[in-house]
Amino acid sequence: MTIEKNDVEVSKLFEWSKTFEVVDNEGEISDIVYMRLLGDADLNRARVHALRKSTELRRKLRDENSDEYMAYIRDKAELEKETLIKMIILFNTREITKRATDSIEIVYPKMPKSDATTEAQEKYQEEVDAWPVKRRAKIKKALEKEVSKMEEALKEESEDELYKKYVFSLTDEMCEQQVLNSFKEISTYLGVYKDAICTERYFNSLEDFMNLSPGMKADFMSAYSTLEVDMGELKKLRVATQ
Repeated sequence: MTIEKNDVEVSKLFEWSKTFEVVDNEGEISDIVYMRLLGDADLNRARVHALRKSTELRRKLRDENSDEYMAYIRDKAELEKETLIKMIILFNTREITKRATDSIEIVYPKMPKSDATTEAQEKYQEEVDAWPVKRRAKIKKALEKEVSKMEEALKEESEDELYKKYVFSLTDEMCEQQVLNSFKEISTYLGVYKDAICTERYFNSLEDFMNLSPGMKADFMSAYSTLEVDMGELKKLRVATQ
């Protein structure tokens, strides 16, 4: 994340609608649709849908006779202790990274006063330019420490306990991804319209949207995602205005 006042796109925070050109397999524009951010009711509908999909997947991954369990959960006999430890750490990367990031404190350079000397302003700009590098270095060091700590703790556990943690961690990670993917899918379906005032939905049903070719569905979702407020932009705005 680069933090520079001139690098903050404030306009993105206020963009709530856009047009999208639908391109067919021949590369020709076949239609023009309209997209807008969801209102509270549709947002809640999208959340509920995503959670139901996640619950459904979790239930299947806990059933040893399900197709999903047999497809994604590896048999205990196939996994050595070292492999189990590596996989558990991998599936917990998000949580480990959060702990590492929360454990460090990097104060953003303080802007000099308006009457500061040119040399003082030069020094400030140098510190601003170096800030992302220092931040990454500190996060990397903290991350390595957290990984090492978790690895040592896992080495003390039995293979049976590690296998249980592997299944739990994999299930949790897959359900997390299911929530995110399902939320993005239904949000795109709910946010695409035939008309400029966004009163008539483009797709007759979620099933119609899901049955698009993988490439076209990805294009719709990618276009819709540009409407969503990027957390990186929000963080840059917050820091730049301090």
